[in-house]
Amino acid sequence: MQFVAFLTFSFMGGGYAQNLSGGISLTPNNITVASGAIVNYTAVGEAVNRLYGVNTAISLNSNDVGITWQAGAIFGSNSPSKFSYKFTNYSNLPVTGIVRFVFFATSLGVNGAMWVIDVTITVNPAPTFYSNSRDPSFTKNNCPVGYKGSSVRYLVFYGTFISRISQADADQQATDDISANGQNNANTLGTCTLLPTYCSSSRSPMFYKNNCPPGTTGSAVVYLVPHCKYTSTISQADADAKAQTEINANGQNNANNLGTCTQTYFNAALTTNFTRNNCAVGQIGSVVAYTVAANKYTSIISQADANSKAQAETTANGQANANSLGTCTSPFYNTALSINFTKNNCSVGQIGSVVAYVVPANKYSSTISLADANSKAQAEVTANGQTNANSLGFCEPTFRLNAGCTGVTQSGLSLIVSGLSAGQTVEIPDADNFNIQSFLSGVLRASLTIDGGGGTGLLEVLIKQNGIVIFSKNVPYTIPASGRACTF
Repeated sequence: MQFVAFLTFSFMGGGYAQNLSGGISLTPNNITVASGAIVNYTAVGEAVNRLYGVNTAISLNSNDVGITWQAGAIFGSNSPSKFSYKFTNYSNLPVTGIVRFVFFATSLGVNGAMWVIDVTITVNPAPTFYSNSRDPSFTKNNCPVGYKGSSVRYLVFYGTFISRISQADADQQATDDISANGQNNANTLGTCTLLPTYCSSSRSPMFYKNNCPPGTTGSAVVYLVPHCKYTSTISQADADAKAQTEINANGQNNANNLGTCTQTYFNAALTTNFTRNNCAVGQIGSVVAYTVAANKYTSIISQADANSKAQAETTANGQANANSLGTCTSPFYNTALSINFTKNNCSVGQIGSVVAYVVPANKYSSTISLADANSKAQAEVTANGQTNANSLGFCEPTFRLNAGCTGVTQSGLSLIVSGLSAGQTVEIPDADNFNIQSFLSGVLRASLTIDGGGGTGLLEVLIKQNGIVIFSKNVPYTIPASGRACTF
């Protein structure tokens, strides 16, 4: 196979080199190399001479082989001249041809001299790389609004592209083809389908004006996005998301512009004690305080309304909090306690009755001691005993027998009854004689005679109100055997 390629490289400058005259050759010669190999040629048979410049021409009889100069020619002084070239075979078969070096020299004694040296070389073909198959999908993107394009695959079969360089280069050619033609192919071959339309839902979130001065509260303002204000051909969620975007962008600003500011009331701190009430039978629960901090709740109505919110929390959670955090302890119970009290609010001249105040056993308990439980019972008695006697007791007149009885068979007695009320009368059934001496300011003075010898006895005194006995008392007396004073 004969072909011609001509490359010319010019090297200008001065220096010493060996004269290329008859008998000069280049090595290596008649060799076989792989495509892309670099061959270093060395001159043989040169003589020393001075060169001012060299022109070199190379010919190879093949259009399928490329020759690339790799480095400047070396015209050595007292050393061989050297030339490096790279050979690339672009065909699928080995190529054998002649490389012709033409040297032109300008030197002392050899101006215009030319030397032609041929070498034979065989260049094997480079390996062949085939592109891999590819089938990416493209969506038709030139449909009218409201339509959706179909998906179209763009096929690049194995081996569609070939490279002598590398597998990556072959695949890159396929990638470049896909980039250049894939979308256009989908737009040409794809179809358009009418998309469904989704309407945004009606939305009306509430925002509170948040730019009020301290001590005031902003009012609530509703931000309305009506039904179907936004549409989407993607999904219901996408349509609603558009509505939400508007709300997020404008809702708070709208409240700040349209809302009002109102005086704010804050709750006072509230602490309430609760006793744990879920202990086992026979145990007593501890007391746990439930506290609502001040300013936790607000109201634009009144202070009482703010406080009621704190109370509502306490009512809802206090007992449960005590049952959760409180402890259970086996208690001590008080013993029964009974103390007598005399009614002490009777009128002058009367005497009050005695009333017992009783605290039953086990009414009070203590987790400390029995003495502590009993002290609670005693505290109740101290607080309530006298009041109870004054409320439940009664008042009775006082009786006094004066001395002055004489004789053995008769006793002359003087009787004073104090504390009588209007309309009340006194009778003494046992008296032989009962003579009223005076009845003034609730005090009765009378004398009476009792037959009998000396000794002791009981004198029955009756007090009547409108003829009805309302009180009776047996007054003890003593009658002396002789004329000594009587006593009671």
